[in-house]
Amino acid sequence: SSGINAEWPLRPGIVKVGDTATFTCKANSEPVPTLSWFKSGSTITSGVSAPETVGDEVVSYLAISNVGDSDVAPYSCKADYPSLGSHLSEDAFLRFRGIEELPLVTPAVIGKPNEMNCTARGEAEAEMKWLANGTEITVSE
Repeated sequence: SSGINAEWPLRPGIVKVGDTATFTCKANSEPVPTLSWFKSGSTITSGVSAPETVGDEVVSYLAISNVGDSDVAPYSCKADYPSLGSHLSEDAFLRFRGIEELPLVTPAVIGKPNEMNCTARGEAEAEMKWLANGTEITVSE
């Protein structure tokens, strides 16, 4: 049976700043549709894979590399079917987290207190930990 069905089955969830996030768009392959990607309602072609037929579906991927602030937006996929019309997926949002600025290393004197600051950013709450040589350390007052 032919029908119009564009899905958003895989969402990248939360990725780290600088990583690559991949969205997947699937649509029925009868008749074969043309798949298009959108960011905030505008057509995008960068990072879009050529559609492939997998079973009774056509699949296209959108890879967003080096994720950062400018990538936080609604993304959608549209399947255009000859003589049947088109279907637009629901919006999916990219979320990321990461360190805004690396801690500034300041000279320390043994036995004297030292202070270091670290700022994180992102679209989700994060738990911050301090490590020294790969081992978690606790902050003392």
